[in-house]
Amino acid sequence: MRICLVTSELAPFRGWGVGTSTGELAKALRDAGHEIHLLVDDLPGVRERGGSVFPGVRIHILERSDFAGALSQYPCECTRRPLTVHRRLAELHARHRFDCIEFNDFFGDAYFALEARRASGAYAGAVTVVHLHSPIFLLRHVNRQPEFDLDIAVITHMETSVLRSADLLISPSRAMIDKLSELEGLGEVMRGTGPGPRVEVIPYAYDRASLTGDEAESTAPGRPEVLFFGRLETRKGPEVLVDAAQRLFEQGLDFGVRIVGEDTDCGPGRRSMREHLRRRIDPRWRDRFEFMENQPRESVVRLIRRATACCFPALWDNYPNACLEAMLLGAPVIASAAGGMSEMIEHGRSGLLVPAGDAGGLGAAIRAVVSDAEIRARIGACAAVRARTLCEPAGVADRHIEALRAARPRESVRVPESGDTVSVVVPVYNLGETLPLTLASIRGQTRPPEEIIVVDDGSTDERTRGVLQRIDIAGTRVIRQTNRGLPAARNRGIRESRGRWVLPLDADDLLAPAFVERCLEAAARVPEAALVTSHMACFRESPEHPEIAFIPFGFPGDILPAVNIASSAIAMLRRESVVGVGGYDETMTAYEDWELYCRMASAGLVAVVIPEPLILNRIRPDSMLRSMSHDEDLHLRARVLERHLGLSRRPDRTARIVLARAGARPANADAREVARAMVQENLRYRLADRAHAAIKALGVKAVVKKALLRAEGSDGAA
Repeated sequence: MRICLVTSELAPFRGWGVGTSTGELAKALRDAGHEIHLLVDDLPGVRERGGSVFPGVRIHILERSDFAGALSQYPCECTRRPLTVHRRLAELHARHRFDCIEFNDFFGDAYFALEARRASGAYAGAVTVVHLHSPIFLLRHVNRQPEFDLDIAVITHMETSVLRSADLLISPSRAMIDKLSELEGLGEVMRGTGPGPRVEVIPYAYDRASLTGDEAESTAPGRPEVLFFGRLETRKGPEVLVDAAQRLFEQGLDFGVRIVGEDTDCGPGRRSMREHLRRRIDPRWRDRFEFMENQPRESVVRLIRRATACCFPALWDNYPNACLEAMLLGAPVIASAAGGMSEMIEHGRSGLLVPAGDAGGLGAAIRAVVSDAEIRARIGACAAVRARTLCEPAGVADRHIEALRAARPRESVRVPESGDTVSVVVPVYNLGETLPLTLASIRGQTRPPEEIIVVDDGSTDERTRGVLQRIDIAGTRVIRQTNRGLPAARNRGIRESRGRWVLPLDADDLLAPAFVERCLEAAARVPEAALVTSHMACFRESPEHPEIAFIPFGFPGDILPAVNIASSAIAMLRRESVVGVGGYDETMTAYEDWELYCRMASAGLVAVVIPEPLILNRIRPDSMLRSMSHDEDLHLRARVLERHLGLSRRPDRTARIVLARAGARPANADAREVARAMVQENLRYRLADRAHAAIKALGVKAVVKKALLRAEGSDGAA
């Protein structure tokens, strides 16, 4: 088989857990006789040494200089990498025709690739696989992090979407499948009781020979030592170890604790976890603890060999490579029974398992191992045998290929619908300068619309009047009305239209030549769709030189009441659906498209987004959006939130998005400044008093308060 593995990490260049797992899998599949490709980030050293570290594997570097990497991504930057992955991967698949494309789960790497398959039939013939390591939304849940700004919301949406739309999910543990079935409405997907991917449990491949280190430097310390290594996160349980160790010190047991790993902000108040652990230690016992920064693998191998026992007291973990590595090296391991370690370790034989979060139980296990050399020797020897049995590369590769062959790619058949006619509606108010180019982009479509309707919303500019008179004669239908505003002009055009689909297009924007054709193709592939749109590139002087990209997501209900993430104002809409929900609200002086999309989502309608920039938006400093006052902007946002908060499955999350964005720039800010603000926007909350003041200024304090009250009883975990 020809298999492409997509990864942001790759050991030994960067990354331990996922980077190690991906690299070991690539070697195992290569050794099983398959053609393996790696699409990997431009990591330090991978260009120079990738070929020698992975002989026989074709390595492709993920460049960031293309469209997706060059433009700022509005409304959030977390779309940049998965979009770049899709664009590069599409090129590679066109050349190599992969039988299988495999992604890791976190940050939604597969999102735009799978959206392109849904909308356009991309990656035909390839089975798409997502490896379940630990998605970000799950880590945040276990780490008890309640923050939920737009970036986190979008990451959660992308990660959960790919779990629903891949062909195959592979997890190293049953525990991961069970845990995900409790979160984000994924129960049917994970249990296989509804539509969704095939799910398989296959442990990681791991070659014991890759664990190298100087054994001569691995002499045991004079005092027994318990080793913890891994990221200093709440979920990894370092607090439990610190508490358990101090109880044992109080009881007179003499040993040391070495804690090795990258610090995080999982401490109280989003502060340093390492400093939090140090403060937790009684001054009497500080010399018993040693903290070290993250170490190279060779150094950790030496530390494992020196340790009396390795301890993994996680509150929950999937299938940690750290534990697997310690077992492979024959170290006595003590671990929590929460998560995949209970599948790795046979309690009392290849390690000791204790209840998660139980400092007393952990202390008893540490005492047993530290005090009894016979126990250490026995469980260490069994651990090495057990780990080799679980992760033997050839066996894992065979199971992996068997799962790939059993899975089937989701192929959508394009069946054009009869009566798929398109009406383009162009409202105009004093935009005669740009209108001809807009109309030219419509007439230049590879699949022209059946009709073009221009609605003159009471233009007073003589140049615009002259342009309208000429195009009326040229065959485009012009409807004139007194000035009633953009929503009323769009509604008028829709009422007068005859097409099954209507396409509102502002008089200063442009369409890529294939926009209508691609939208109709997507509608045929997703017959239930009521809205079809695409990504948008925004420009000032020339569409060949865009400055910012707008990346819509359709109708994610937790986000949509807080931010218009559905589409720009330009989208192909099923006419009967728009009419059925009442059309545009003519009392909205702006954001009428956003408010309409909320009503469409509330009605259970479906949106499809083509992940290509087929809409070209002209940035004008005098546009309606940028000339809007700050107070008007806040008023309209509050109206949308008040009307449509019920769209959210988790109103508390929607409220948290509003809180996090309360300090954002007003809508009439310069587009480049808006993009810069989005890039710089902190992923964490502003201070509580600042957020409170901003929400009060929004005029939606009561709505947010009501949402939080409705969420009372939730643990607030993202």
